[in-house]
Amino acid sequence: MEFSIQQATASQLPEVSALLASEQLPVNDFDPSLKGFWLARHDNTLAATAALEVYGGYGLLRSVATAPAFRSQGAAATLTMRVLEEARQQKLSAVYLVTTSASEYFAGKGFVVADRATLPEAIQRSGQLQSVCPSSATVMVKQL
Repeated sequence: MEFSIQQATASQLPEVSALLASEQLPVNDFDPSLKGFWLARHDNTLAATAALEVYGGYGLLRSVATAPAFRSQGAAATLTMRVLEEARQQKLSAVYLVTTSASEYFAGKGFVVADRATLPEAIQRSGQLQSVCPSSATVMVKQL
């Protein structure tokens, strides 16, 4: 299946928020301009989202969600690779993520489990780690 990849704009906030909410992902803790968000579309339908938040020299991959009709079609993988490329272009040294259910998926993309106690302070201060994700969530990292 072919997907067009694009940076999100503020006008797409309602559909992005709807997809994230339908996948039980946070919708109230990111910039409403959707800065850092990337979208995959198929025939003008939102298939998947992923975002990169930058904290100092590190990135946080977040809001990776795929609409049910597009699962296992490569949309999330394509967006994850696009976000990692963006992180490399910004010369970030590593990208972190927090997940409650997709650690196996991200392990397949080269992420490894990280110890919360050793995370860079900038990442520890992110909203995802401070208040959004439960302390039981798995933190993962990919060195760039």
